[in-house]
Amino acid sequence: MHEPKLFSAMATLRINPEVHPPWLRHDEHLRLPIPAIYPCHTKGRHLLSFVVGEAVYPGIVEAGGGVTFYFDYPATLEFIRTEQYCRFKRPWLSYLPFDYYRLPTVLRRVAANVATRTRMNTRDGFPSFPVEKSLQALIYVAEQSGTSTARGRLPKAHFVWPEGKRYCVVLSHDVDTEHGIAFMPRIVDLERSFGLSSSWNIVGDLFAPNRRTLDAVYEQGCEIGLHGHTHNLRLPYQSSQCIGKTIKHYDTVLRAYAIQGYRSPYYLRSPILFSALSSFFVYDSSVPDVDVFSLGVDRGGCCSIVPFRIGSILELPVTVPYEIILHMGIAPEKLNDFWQDKIQWIKEAGGMILVNTHPEPYYLKDPKVLGAYEELLTLLSGDGCAWYALPRDVAQWYKRIEATYRTSEVSGDLSNAAD
Repeated sequence: MHEPKLFSAMATLRINPEVHPPWLRHDEHLRLPIPAIYPCHTKGRHLLSFVVGEAVYPGIVEAGGGVTFYFDYPATLEFIRTEQYCRFKRPWLSYLPFDYYRLPTVLRRVAANVATRTRMNTRDGFPSFPVEKSLQALIYVAEQSGTSTARGRLPKAHFVWPEGKRYCVVLSHDVDTEHGIAFMPRIVDLERSFGLSSSWNIVGDLFAPNRRTLDAVYEQGCEIGLHGHTHNLRLPYQSSQCIGKTIKHYDTVLRAYAIQGYRSPYYLRSPILFSALSSFFVYDSSVPDVDVFSLGVDRGGCCSIVPFRIGSILELPVTVPYEIILHMGIAPEKLNDFWQDKIQWIKEAGGMILVNTHPEPYYLKDPKVLGAYEELLTLLSGDGCAWYALPRDVAQWYKRIEATYRTSEVSGDLSNAAD
C-alpha cells in the first residue's frame, strides 16, 4: 500500500503525447486538485505527471509491461465530482423569512449581476468557466494507459449512449413563478416543432393552482420534476428530517406526474440534501459542471459532463446553464456564440449537453432571449449522432448499464460501460 506523499495538491497535468485526448489542444493548461499522490521509485515511461510548483510527480507510469498509478484514482474522481475541493457557504438570501422573489426585480437583478460578474472575471480560478476539461482528460488518459490496475477496472472516457450515439442532448427548464407557468405552452410548442421534448422543474407551491397547464404539458410527453418547496432557498440547509417532511407534503404530486427528479432552486446543494433526496427521487440535477454563479459557493462544480452518483442518488450535471451569462453583460444575441465552443467540445468528448433555461421575465419571456433559444434548438436538433432524451430516460439508461457492471471496483462510476 502506497503512503500519501501529498494531500489535496492543486496540480498541473502533464500528458504524454501518445495518450493525449484528440479533443484537447496541446497548449491547453489543465489543473486538478489531487487528494493523494504517492511516492514513485519506478523508472519507466511517464504517461501522466503532476506538476506542483517546481516539482514534478509521476502519476501514471508504464514499466515492465505493466501500468502503475501513483495517485488514488477513484478517490480523485469522487473528490472532484462531489466538490470536496471547494468551500460552500449558506447565502444570506436563505435567511430571509420570505421567498426572495418578493424582493424588487431590479434589486434581485443587480445583486445577481454583481455576484456573477465578480466570480466569472476570476480568470485563473479552478474550475475554468465555461469549459473545464481537466477531469475528462484525466479519465481519458487513465483509459488509454490500461484497462485495469490493482484497484479495479478503469472508467472509459466516453459514456456509452444508446444505439451507438456519440453524445446526448437533454433540455430542461426551471419554473419559479406564475409568469413561468403561463409561458410553458409556448416553449413546449416551439420545442415540438423541432421534434424535441423537455423536462419542467416546478416550484412545489405552483402545482395546486396550475394543474390544468401542467396536465397538458405532461400529457404531451414532457417530464415534470420538483424544484423545491418555495423559492426561499432554505431547504438545503435544513435537517434531513425537515427536508423529508417537506417533500412528503407533495406526495400526491410526485405520484400524479411520476416525478423522478429534483433540481434545487438557484443550484443550492448540501450533503444533507443529497442524502434526503435519495429517499424520494431517482436523480438530482442541481450540480453544474462548472459553477461560478450559484450563491452557495464562490467557485465549484462537479467538472463532469456525464452522469455519476453522489451516494445513492444519480446526478445529471447541468452543462449549459443557458441564460446565466446574461448576468455578466452578454447580449441575448450572443448567447449561442458564447456556448458554441463548449457544446462542440461536449459532442467530441461524448458527453451530455444538458441545457437549463427559465420561462420567466428577463429570460425566455424576453423576445430576444427566446429568439436565441430557437436558434439553439436549430443547432442542436436533427443530428444523427445525438441521443435526444429526457432526464428520466438518461436515469433509466444509467441504471441499465450500471446493472451490467456491478462487479466494477471503481464504485459509483459508469463511464466504464462496455461498447
